[in-house]
Amino acid sequence: MNNLLDNDLAIKIISVLVAIVLWIYVIGEQNPFIEQPFRDIPIQFNNLDSVNYALVEDQSSFKVNVKVRGRRSHISNLSKEAIKAEVNMKGRMEGENLIPVSITLPDNIELVSVSPTEIMVNLEPITEKQIPVTVNINGSPAEGFALMDPVVKPREAILKGPKSIVDTVKFAFISIDVSNKREDVKGNFPLRITDERKAESKNITYRPETIEATIPIVNKADVEIEPRIIGNPAAGYAISGITVTPDIVSVTGDENILNNLQKIDTEIIDISGAYSNQQREVKIILPNGVKLVAGERDIVSVFVKIEAKEQHTLNITRQVDLINLREGYEAYSEPIDISVSFMGLKQDVKAVDSSDIKIYADLRGLQAGTHEVELNVSVPGNVTLVDYYPKSISVEIKKD
Repeated sequence: MNNLLDNDLAIKIISVLVAIVLWIYVIGEQNPFIEQPFRDIPIQFNNLDSVNYALVEDQSSFKVNVKVRGRRSHISNLSKEAIKAEVNMKGRMEGENLIPVSITLPDNIELVSVSPTEIMVNLEPITEKQIPVTVNINGSPAEGFALMDPVVKPREAILKGPKSIVDTVKFAFISIDVSNKREDVKGNFPLRITDERKAESKNITYRPETIEATIPIVNKADVEIEPRIIGNPAAGYAISGITVTPDIVSVTGDENILNNLQKIDTEIIDISGAYSNQQREVKIILPNGVKLVAGERDIVSVFVKIEAKEQHTLNITRQVDLINLREGYEAYSEPIDISVSFMGLKQDVKAVDSSDIKIYADLRGLQAGTHEVELNVSVPGNVTLVDYYPKSISVEIKKD
């Protein structure tokens, strides 16, 4: 009887062991151990605040690749965020530091490999720098409106970070859109920090992060600038052209004043006795109650072109115009050959055609008979008559 019981117990134990082996086998077949790589795990920098240095490189540039092992069910539920890669910055010194990377994994997950196992970290002393804040204006106000100078608070930003990076910062600015605005633009605007190539500067901090700013929007008028030229060039010379740069200025002020403002004068430019071109930088004279809008200057460049006059002669064959003949009379004269000399600027004298010259004889008060009558000659207003020949003409007057 005892042997029977002993055999029965042994069979039960063997059965349990076989069941366990079979269970382990089945589990291993359906949920085996597998390996899985994870790339670009960001590295956390612990205790960085405990050193008086800052990273030269951007923290986000430090990453590692890891390979882990675990059951398929565990690996399939493993996220990249659950893998922690860390370095301890405590006690690190200025310059290059080779620091081991520590990997922390969830339970039931084993680390197979990590690459790299160490990272080279460059530390520099922390420095501060003040830089003026500028305003970048995007767009243009509505038609008939203009900008005045922006008001910003504070006017400077304070940068903090590794000296080599802080030294590259060239611009601290805010951007404000004024497209089609008719009234002041106000608000708090995010500050941007860039280098000379307008690339964002990373791995530094700055304060404040936002800037309070106001862009005044005012009504405006675009007014012509008129140079005040006095005096005459040297004898034999004349002004051939005047150029003002810019020739229009945008101003603001009381609406009634702007509506009646036709031009804005410059300071006096005296060209007395000049025989060559004159280039002057002069101020414009703003009327009371008128101000320049933002971006306009109160200095303009005035170029006065001065050229020597030239003399030109035209030989003309023409019937003379007879004027002021007494009623009841008729007059006759032969066509004449007349030589007319005039002086002016080169481009003006060359442009004069014979049809532009008027030749006439005034018969006022003359009776019937043959008369030697003085000739009159007129030339265009941009040239000056010098001489002409002959000076008179024979005219026969008869009564009708």
